[in-house]
Amino acid sequence: AAVETVNGAHPELGPGTPPQLVHQYCVSLYLTTSMVTTLGMSLVPSNVRELLFFVAAMAVNLTVFAAIVGKISALVMKQDQAIVAKRARLELVHGYTATLRGAQ
Repeated sequence: AAVETVNGAHPELGPGTPPQLVHQYCVSLYLTTSMVTTLGMSLVPSNVRELLFFVAAMAVNLTVFAAIVGKISALVMKQDQAIVAKRARLELVHGYTATLRGAQ
């Protein structure tokens, strides 16, 4: 679908901007973002506004996903640190009981 121009300029992007170039860049940004987010080509936008909306929506989705994964990772790491601390205390108890057995 060709974008209508006014005096050779894209009506939304300002004078001197070739509409084919803008559209190509938007399509390449959309394709790259959709492949990085592993969404694929399930929905194909038909104009520049839709392309930019899809890219923005994917960026928001990535941000939310990264925040959730980060929180879960922090919880797991916190549990790992607690387990390491308990094991260290358990080793101290084993060492203490070993010395008590040796003293008898």
